[in-house]
Amino acid sequence: MTMLLLAGLFLVPGGMEMVDYASGTHCESWLRHPVLGDPSFDSFTRSPANPVLRGEPPHDWPVNGFLFEDPASGDWFLYAGRYLRGYALLAEHPSHCLVLRSRDRGRHWERVGEALPMNTHLFAGESSPMGHAPDVSVVYDGGRYHMAYDWTTANTSWENVFDPPADVNSGVGYAWSETPAGPFHPTAVPVVTTRNQTPLLGKYRRMYASTILRRAEDWLILTLTDSGANFGWALAGMTAKAPEGPWTEPKLLLHPERAAWHPPLLEFFPSFVHEGRVYAPATSVARNRNYQALFIAPLENAMDPSAWELAQAGSVWHAEPVEWEDKGIWGQAFSGFVDRDGVFQVMFPSRDRDGFGTLNLASRPWNRPYRERGFVLSGHEGPSITLLKHGVALRALQAEFTLRGSATLFWDYHGVLDPDRVSSDSTPHAHTLAGYTGLEMDGTGWRLVIVDGVGGSATLASGANPVQAE
Repeated sequence: MTMLLLAGLFLVPGGMEMVDYASGTHCESWLRHPVLGDPSFDSFTRSPANPVLRGEPPHDWPVNGFLFEDPASGDWFLYAGRYLRGYALLAEHPSHCLVLRSRDRGRHWERVGEALPMNTHLFAGESSPMGHAPDVSVVYDGGRYHMAYDWTTANTSWENVFDPPADVNSGVGYAWSETPAGPFHPTAVPVVTTRNQTPLLGKYRRMYASTILRRAEDWLILTLTDSGANFGWALAGMTAKAPEGPWTEPKLLLHPERAAWHPPLLEFFPSFVHEGRVYAPATSVARNRNYQALFIAPLENAMDPSAWELAQAGSVWHAEPVEWEDKGIWGQAFSGFVDRDGVFQVMFPSRDRDGFGTLNLASRPWNRPYRERGFVLSGHEGPSITLLKHGVALRALQAEFTLRGSATLFWDYHGVLDPDRVSSDSTPHAHTLAGYTGLEMDGTGWRLVIVDGVGGSATLASGANPVQAE
């Protein structure tokens, strides 16, 4: 993991006064891209209780979850989606949802059991029972706790999940409980199934990772859907007069094909509501794992695709240099709510240095999403790059930063901005990381280099740390 916390970047253009591009007033001066990287000015701080949950064999990957504040008791509940490493689907070790409870606002947690029955519930028309059901969301209404969850039959594999035969299926389900701790009771008929779903736009078929929301006159489910081998993700919506259904056919709301800017490679889940608006965080699945986006719509108009706007394209989230966040946000976007004090409380997933999943907590003032000064740029399993979006005739440069790993402060850039491919785990193309003069820095020292357009490098000067130069 490489991480750069920039506290100040002072540029002196020719004939002008010094400008600090690490000031929050210059947040939008920096390039952000879902594959290239995201210098984030966000103001999130971490909980000292982290990690709340760490993977353990056989369920190495708790990398999805939903954070819920019970309006009846005030307790917090964390619904943790636990997977096998590599998202393996094995009937003898099903992916499932573990429920944790905190009675002291996230400082201490206890395990209270599994949310849903495994290998016993049989949906109408299926010959194989529900086997995997890791990802859930919960809302309280009318004295009951209502859950949307994704599921597969026990005989599902990655070879048949995208085009299931007659005895295999997956989809979204609904369940209810009298308490937030469960157990939750699935209905006999699911909300939607892959086998019965006509691909939207000819490719979006599998529905999973869903958020259930209460509206004034109906219920809304926002669900992640993917395009299988096309490596694309979208957000779809469904409504029902009652949570048990019947539900309308899924309708695409946010996707790369729509006539608006939509950063690619974004996975949604989960959404949340605050003051009449629904917020849909989305995380990039590029290899550097540091770009987040935030979409917003009025809750009552959320089924209208034109009602959605991209409120934040980056600068939503940053990683910290701790071993339980080694891979950045990993698995889904953050999940959260705004508490009674106006604090945005979130759960976020990551993976540690040994590859085990972790679930963690963070918070920030809802009305202060950015720090006043400084940003974080990280690269976890792949490199990141950012640059100013306008040119500067530079006379002098001064920087204040904390570095973990290696980084290059570059200028006179003439590379080509491009990902290496259009799929998950993509990285900046080799020609994006070329064509500049720069100061390379790591734990061993510094090097002043010129890198040509095809990556050839010449060292002009070098030395040992610390670096103190203008």
